[in-house]
Amino acid sequence: MEGFIGAVLGSAGKHMFTITAWEHPDNPRQFMKKGAHKQAVDRFFGPDFTAGGVTTVWVPERINTMWVRCGECAEMSSADAESGQCRNGHGLPERPSYW
Repeated sequence: MEGFIGAVLGSAGKHMFTITAWEHPDNPRQFMKKGAHKQAVDRFFGPDFTAGGVTTVWVPERINTMWVRCGECAEMSSADAESGQCRNGHGLPERPSYW
């Protein structure tokens, strides 16, 4: 789907959760009223599924530094270092993708 990055589904005891990541906060709207998600929404709001729940959209206020480990000296360095090197002058690995 447009803007979809990834999802994590899990449970802790009787508590179930779904976390999805999107490129833009409005991207999830495209699937909220059709297909399998519509069926899940109908079941959630139906009479015999759950005692309660919450839905939210979170937007990051601040994303801190992505750290990478230098393959030469094992020092943690900012993946955004303009020089592309750690403090000791070694080349850093490629910046990993994340959400």
